[in-house]
Amino acid sequence: MMTREPLKVPSLTPRYWTVFPERSGRYLARTLKLVQTQNSSTPLTVVSKLSREEQVRMEVENVRT
Repeated sequence: MMTREPLKVPSLTPRYWTVFPERSGRYLARTLKLVQTQNSSTPLTVVSKLSREEQVRMEVENVRT
């Protein structure tokens, strides 16, 4: 995983879905349910809230693994 802030994807806005005209709300609901079920236990780290030392340690750890 890259050491950076989690991306905020505006998937619930009409503008986002204009590039997917063949997709419906049903598709979105199914996808959101899948993501929530598989990843609900561990929230992503917000790197900017860590101290500089913690950010460097996290970066080094991510490069090594």
